[in-house]
Amino acid sequence: METAPTSQIILIGAPNSGKTTLFNNLTKLRYKTVNYPGSTVESAIGSLKYSDQKKHPITITDTPGIISLVPQSDDEEVTLKVIQDFKDATIVLVINSTQLQRQLALFKQLAYMQIIPLVILSMYDISQSEQTKINQASLSAILGTKIYPINGTNKTQVQALAETLGVASQSHPKTDTKKMPILNEAEIESTIRWAEEISKSVTTNSSHSKKYDPDKILLHSIFGPILFCSILLASFWIIFSVATPIMDQIDALIVKTQMTISAISSPGIITQIITNGVVPSIGGILIFVPQIMLLFLLIGLLESSGYLARGAALLDRPLSKMGLNGRSFAPLLSGFVCAIPAILSTRTISNKKERLITQLVIPLMSCSARLPVYGLLLTLLAIRQSPLWASVGMIGIYATSIIISALIAKFLDKVIPSTENTGFYIELPKLQKPDWKGILVQSMHQTMQFIKKAGPIIFIVGIALWALSEYPNPAHPYAEFLGKWLNPIWHPMGIDWRIGVALILSFAAREVFVSAVAVIFAVESGASMMSTLQNAALPDGSPLFSPASMIGLILFFMVSMQCMSTLAVIKQETGKWKWPILITIAYTLLGYGLAVAAYQFLK
Repeated sequence: METAPTSQIILIGAPNSGKTTLFNNLTKLRYKTVNYPGSTVESAIGSLKYSDQKKHPITITDTPGIISLVPQSDDEEVTLKVIQDFKDATIVLVINSTQLQRQLALFKQLAYMQIIPLVILSMYDISQSEQTKINQASLSAILGTKIYPINGTNKTQVQALAETLGVASQSHPKTDTKKMPILNEAEIESTIRWAEEISKSVTTNSSHSKKYDPDKILLHSIFGPILFCSILLASFWIIFSVATPIMDQIDALIVKTQMTISAISSPGIITQIITNGVVPSIGGILIFVPQIMLLFLLIGLLESSGYLARGAALLDRPLSKMGLNGRSFAPLLSGFVCAIPAILSTRTISNKKERLITQLVIPLMSCSARLPVYGLLLTLLAIRQSPLWASVGMIGIYATSIIISALIAKFLDKVIPSTENTGFYIELPKLQKPDWKGILVQSMHQTMQFIKKAGPIIFIVGIALWALSEYPNPAHPYAEFLGKWLNPIWHPMGIDWRIGVALILSFAAREVFVSAVAVIFAVESGASMMSTLQNAALPDGSPLFSPASMIGLILFFMVSMQCMSTLAVIKQETGKWKWPILITIAYTLLGYGLAVAAYQFLK
């Protein structure tokens, strides 16, 4: 039996066009949708889910969101490469109905390349709610192609579109990629004027009353930042208030698991490794899963609604005064989730100097791997104070990391030789109702990826740390010897050898710190992790986790370079070991200095 040939569909569109959301629903897959230009470098591939898919399989490629087909950044290079690689593909252009004038220019650029794409008008329901009518028949006649209006989150419409694309892809004219000319600047300018004229001729606004523009408040020079900070404060308060009861249950479950394993297993080294090494090590991360998932969920809601882009606009001006170009905001924002994809996304920055500076400051963003550490320290602070203090502390962490990044970027801007200046373009998406189901699924996926990534490292470190804490004898183990040998380093930070050992191990990966602490203190006590840490004391009887020492540790983790994978990616992107070695030394010394200064001042 012969296998049916696979047809190809390539989705092309500008940032905020709704292209990736549509791709997710057409393929039944879920990928992260980011509302910032240049945030996606690699294309995504999936299979079109429609009734005749077994007989006529169709592959869809979701290309990065682009502004122009004249390649000036890696995302535009990737899009052109995808078009060239798939010779007989059907090109589908996704245009945001509410931004027709700006995004229609891509159609003209494709026409210059002898490509007549199918056109999907996404977010059509939003344009109608704004009483903006698009004459589809006129637009179809002018463009010489079929027009498909769609609400990308409506399952019925998406399925109908999938069936239509399944048929259209088999009859629509294909692309001969060997005849693709290169557009010049004059042609680009003419496409912009053409798009303006076409947009005016096919759209009418039936609204006779002016709708109030919420951006007048959201982007206001005074009320905008106040509202932005209030939303962040509320978000972090939710993270701590909602997650705390769940964390308590997980903490109790970990202790119960240890006791159960000990009760049903015969005494021996294997039982000790599992109960005092593996279980508390893995549990030390699992206890913070509720906080991690809530963080992903809230960021997804703010992003999907379009508000996060407003935050970017508010922060762009003050950051630019500190030496950070606005074009770097998308990678820096991604750095709050993970530094690795954030550094890879700097390929979209055409200016080499700006790209290098952005790559070097991204590790200073408070990524999700730091969240368990912050969660541990701020939760202990909340026990001594209140959840509100923990929420304020989390905002302070993110704000401080931005300020430190900006100052270092300004310094790097002065010492690295200057090159040409480049501008910055950001397009604000329409405010809209978030896709709750998609965001929830994506948040669960991101959380699971975090656990899968950290799990193997934590498992190995847990066993190794148990051995260091047990041999040559539990009274005086190797871990204590190592920690006390380096005690002159830990003492100025207000910590003892136990936290010092955890800090050393955290240089493999930041999230290892919490698991290491869990194992070290589990060896000393069978009580719950949080109560044990709360009662931990220094030799003089003072609390080990005092506000001064916790703030010092937070500053250390905020700045110091503790991620081998990030260093490897920086080396890969810069092509030199000089930069990762330099920032490892510089950031670690700076973090240590800030930690010592904070503790000595606050104690």
